[in-house]
Amino acid sequence: MKIKRRVFNLVFKSKVIRAFELIQNYSKVAKMYNLNRKTVRLWVNQRNNIQNLNTKISRFHVKYSRPILYEDLESEINDWVNKSRSDGVCISGKMIKIKALELSEKYGLNLKASAGWLSRFLKRKNLVLRRVTSCGRSLPHNHLEIINDFIKKCYDNLTGRTKEQIYNMDETAIYLDSPENYTYDVRGTKRVVSTTSGNEHTRLSIAFCASANGTKLPLVILVPRKTPFKDFDPPANVVLVYKPSSTFDAETFKTHFVQRVFLPHILQRSQKKPLMYFDNAPCHKSPITTDFMSDLNIDYEFIPPRHTNLVQPADVSWFKSIKKSYKDRWVEWYLNDSKSFTKNNNLKSPGFVKVICWLSDIWSNFDTN
Repeated sequence: MKIKRRVFNLVFKSKVIRAFELIQNYSKVAKMYNLNRKTVRLWVNQRNNIQNLNTKISRFHVKYSRPILYEDLESEINDWVNKSRSDGVCISGKMIKIKALELSEKYGLNLKASAGWLSRFLKRKNLVLRRVTSCGRSLPHNHLEIINDFIKKCYDNLTGRTKEQIYNMDETAIYLDSPENYTYDVRGTKRVVSTTSGNEHTRLSIAFCASANGTKLPLVILVPRKTPFKDFDPPANVVLVYKPSSTFDAETFKTHFVQRVFLPHILQRSQKKPLMYFDNAPCHKSPITTDFMSDLNIDYEFIPPRHTNLVQPADVSWFKSIKKSYKDRWVEWYLNDSKSFTKNNNLKSPGFVKVICWLSDIWSNFDTN
């Protein structure tokens, strides 16, 4: 068997020579760098030649960078990008090139705003393309004051109540297919395909509710179909509602959450004047809901608009963890579980029943802390 020779560059040899100058022991240096003792001694004896060669090569390998012809213009574009991003505006490469051409014309310059210029400009200004992680309106200018007032109000609402009497509820959507938005593929691939069952837009709407002491109420799950499932008894912590639109309106919310879930829960515990925190969804603020809850002597408070992602427990603490657990279940199913296929050999989704059981299990095991 042919033994492959090891090749060492001048940088490595210089490193070994510096180690010997510090330690002054051929054997120890050879052991440090997994070398033969004779090799180390040879390099040390040739140190002057090696260091001179290293200096000459580094002198000729100077990285070339193009001169910046329009530095002031690029600084103005960069300020515009930073200002736009601070306002939440999405900036594309095309927008940057259009802005560059506008400023070039304004100042009588000859910038062409080519793809190459854009690439170098982004590198110079440390700008990269990022995926948007949050959409919505910006916070009001006095948002800190609003948050402080809301927190103070929450403390005031604790008077005469235990944590068991304070609740938060919110709805979210779970999609039957939950594929990744990114995938590893061969560099240069033009068409990056994600094979799914075609149900990445088929959703269940779920209402989650829990008290401040960690008591979890049953889930209310809206299934987008008219007829009930055959031979399926939902788990004990799930209330199923068959509704083609799969959206919570005021009547659905009142009937299936307040009447079927929340009211039995507080009656069983003989709770007086419980307090529910809602966001500002229309089904929560509708008189159908608020009048009904007032008649039942249930107090309610609304999270300040546009602040739910900052102060509502469901948004801050629950949903990210729940959806991550759901994606883990979906990936495990996709990789390892037995699957069904259509007549045309297309993959079928996990199905509503399996997804409902996953959600029941995830909510049961959700950490109350």
